Amino acid sequence: MLVTDFIGSGDRIVDFLNAAWRVRSVRSWWSRRNSAGLTFDVVAFSGTIEGIERVRSHSCQPSVHVSMVCPTIRSVLPPSKADEIEAFCIKYMPPRLADEALGYGRTGALIGFSHSMPNNAPAIFWKKFGRKDPLFPSRVTMGVGSPFSAATGTHAEQNRLGAVIGVESTGQPAQAITVETIVLTALRRGPRLSEAISGRLGLNLLVIEETLLKLKELQWINGRNQLTERGRLILTRLEENSAPKPLPKSRNGYYFPESLRVPRDV
Repeated sequence: MLVTDFIGSGDRIVDFLNAAWRVRSVRSWWSRRNSAGLTFDVVAFSGTIEGIERVRSHSCQPSVHVSMVCPTIRSVLPPSKADEIEAFCIKYMPPRLADEALGYGRTGALIGFSHSMPNNAPAIFWKKFGRKDPLFPSRVTMGVGSPFSAATGTHAEQNRLGAVIGVESTGQPAQAITVETIVLTALRRGPRLSEAISGRLGLNLLVIEETLLKLKELQWINGRNQLTERGRLILTRLEENSAPKPLPKSRNGYYFPESLRVPRDV
């Protein structure tokens, strides 16, 4: 079993697996895995979809377990917007650092841990160049003014999830933001696999899978995680309730006299 915090490109885990796979005895034990042999497991807090799939495709066929899938520029943004953000990251990096603009392996990971930020994240976050200071110098996330201290807690998580589904926060939300409605909103566009949704929303993978089962029981989605007519109706109501409501306009406005005259019959 290999334990790590993050699977980015998958290079490090694959190197470890290759080191074991080169031993003939290991391959022999693995060939008897269905009876009395050994198997490989990789446990990580998070990982990108590409990195996880690369590790899974190794010859030893490891089982990969992650708590949540890492969001990336490509997984959370539409293609046109992702192109724009990637161009921005490359534009403001010196030519000699162009290969690092999107992070190691051009991953574009959008994740940071309390102890550090992975080098798979865009270099504009952690690499200093010229007179520009990054948000996380040398990939160190803890320190004076660290956004991690202000971005944790129930209220911060509520604001984040509200922003994901397009509900503006006004202190107390006008309606309850549930995991079901959040996941339902994320299913409006593909990919609709549980791993992709976890990365897009930043929610625990087990929570996503349990929510998908509940949405199917409610008949809000079908077996392919596509919205049903009932599911689309729920989203329509959610958007209507979240939209700002202007004050009603009355035809009977107040009357203000512009001049004074002597009243009649006085």
